[in-house]
Amino acid sequence: MCLVETSISGKSNIVTACSEPVKEGMVVITKSDKLSRLRTTSFELMLSDHEIDCPNYPGFKKCQLLKIAAYLKVKVKYPDRFKRVEKNLLVDLSHLRVGYNPNKCIKCGKCVFACRGLLSFVNYGLDTGISTFNHTPLSELGCDACLECSKVCPVGAFFER
Repeated sequence: MCLVETSISGKSNIVTACSEPVKEGMVVITKSDKLSRLRTTSFELMLSDHEIDCPNYPGFKKCQLLKIAAYLKVKVKYPDRFKRVEKNLLVDLSHLRVGYNPNKCIKCGKCVFACRGLLSFVNYGLDTGISTFNHTPLSELGCDACLECSKVCPVGAFFER
């Protein structure tokens, strides 16, 4: 979503602003029709792999997808041009303070960084997800219930119980 167009010595590239180092003489374009199309496509791909159940999500007014949709001027709905990825993964409600619905997860990795050692990325491609070691239930992790995972999750996949 953080796409920009950079140009150095006349050579243009589309890169992610959040990871591209600044270079001497670099020109950065943040708004263009091309970038808008790419951001919309990226957002629609994200939605095709996300359980859209916004009104039933307790923190729905804080949902980052709603903010992105407003910025891109698109609706939060399953895109017509991409096939919906049906996951039907089990929701982990084993912990007394925090739950995890992997069907909502957009794989941003914020929870992985917040809960280092407890959560990690698993699998590849369309099967990529966030999980505990060996898919251990949250209640068996030694999680101290700081709720940081639920605080940083932009879509409510991790939530306070």
